[in-house]
Amino acid sequence: MRAPQSGEISNTGRRLFAVTVVVILLAVMGIVVDIFPLQSHSKPLRVGFSELRPYISVSSDGRPTGLEIDIIKEAANRSGQELIWRAVTDGDKALRDGEIDVYPLMTVTRDRLQRYHFSEYWWQNSLQLISSRERPVNRVGEAGGKRIGVARQTVVATRSLPAGARLEVRTSSEALVTGLCRGDIDAMFVDIRSIQRYLVDRLPPCSSLQNKAISVPEATLQMGTAANFLVRNRADLLFAHINELVADGTLANVAASYAIATPSSNQRLAQMVQTRQQLR
Repeated sequence: MRAPQSGEISNTGRRLFAVTVVVILLAVMGIVVDIFPLQSHSKPLRVGFSELRPYISVSSDGRPTGLEIDIIKEAANRSGQELIWRAVTDGDKALRDGEIDVYPLMTVTRDRLQRYHFSEYWWQNSLQLISSRERPVNRVGEAGGKRIGVARQTVVATRSLPAGARLEVRTSSEALVTGLCRGDIDAMFVDIRSIQRYLVDRLPPCSSLQNKAISVPEATLQMGTAANFLVRNRADLLFAHINELVADGTLANVAASYAIATPSSNQRLAQMVQTRQQLR
């Protein structure tokens, strides 16, 4: 066998060096694309929404507004990401089926933590049983056997109700209040902020409604922004700026503009976010 000449060895070395450089460049490009996904070829994030006042309202032309919408828009603006808004009936199903990439605010459950990539929890709802004083539910235990109206978004919290409660899902807060006033349900299991405007307005058939509210232990929902794992890196950019909005007081200001009281848990979260930022 003929021994390779020095020139041949040099050429082979150069080829190996060139291949190595190309591999390294490709790897670096992959890392950059993964960490900095905001390139011109990056697709907009598809964000789902469904009406849930006072957090999300939908105008007559189909555009969403409200606390959740404003927070996601501002976080996207700060991170330089483009959004496409898509109306959905069920945010959980739309996210699971890949119809959307992000849902603005979703109750965190053990199952959902397995299916979705969540932000830090930036909102909290405490649910109550609201009934009519003419047909009151005086204690949580009395809900067994009663017709309890719930919104689709809060069905996950009904485990805190007694066995035997007959759940009836309504599509909106207005439908829940109307159902209670007409006697179609015995009580509604809701976040009081979601029905406050209807109780204050007292429109027919609720003009004479006198309501009774009782707290339900263990009916506090931790909530955060949920994303499909396929867009995890872009979602993390969005989530980081949501944390900023909590920490710098923007969330509290936006909530106040919609006359929504900010949960005390958000103040604690703001303090934690600020502490982490100071330690960086």
